[in-house]
Amino acid sequence: PKKERLAKQAAFAMSKELDSEMTDEQRERMEKSGMGVGGGIDKGEATLFEKKMTKEEKKAAAAAKKAEREAKKAARKDAEGVEGAMAELAVSGEAEGENTS
Repeated sequence: PKKERLAKQAAFAMSKELDSEMTDEQRERMEKSGMGVGGGIDKGEATLFEKKMTKEEKKAAAAAKKAEREAKKAARKDAEGVEGAMAELAVSGEAEGENTS
């Protein structure tokens, strides 16, 4: 039991040492690359403490999002319709051109 306890303590000490090992040079490199060392990290606290939306606000936001999505869909459909109509005109123009020759 005593040997096991000493082995556990040694393993724990070694893992702790390995985790905490970071030279000043490594720390500087991390900061330069934008990783930071805890100071510049956004932990999401702003979203945690922001005011929650009421049911009415949620419904209004969902309705606005739905309207935007439907507008995009309609615009895409119109664009496809115009392209289809142009293609039909080109095909019918070629067919008429062949008939008049």
